[in-house]
Amino acid sequence: MKKVYNFRLNKGDDEVKEILEKRVGSESNFIKSAILFYGKFGEKIDSMAAEIKELRAIVENGNFTAAVKEKRPASENPDDKFQTNIDAEKIIADSIRDILNL
Repeated sequence: MKKVYNFRLNKGDDEVKEILEKRVGSESNFIKSAILFYGKFGEKIDSMAAEIKELRAIVENGNFTAAVKEKRPASENPDDKFQTNIDAEKIIADSIRDILNL
């Protein structure tokens, strides 16, 4: 048995109206696909958006010390090839900016 679902556009739904009008004749398939997509990926997208928001706040505030713990070798041997003067915060900030600007 088929079941019909419908909805009305209200004031302020101009963007929805514009999107649907571009798909004349295929609105039903578009709406079904959109609902399926949101059902499968909506929570994941929301989670990713929240993480990006947190990363942007860290980048904008420049507060990497709370978000990142720099790892260094336990050895105090001056012959170690590990560079102790690496600016980890700058490298991480640059990397995050690169990721956010993709």
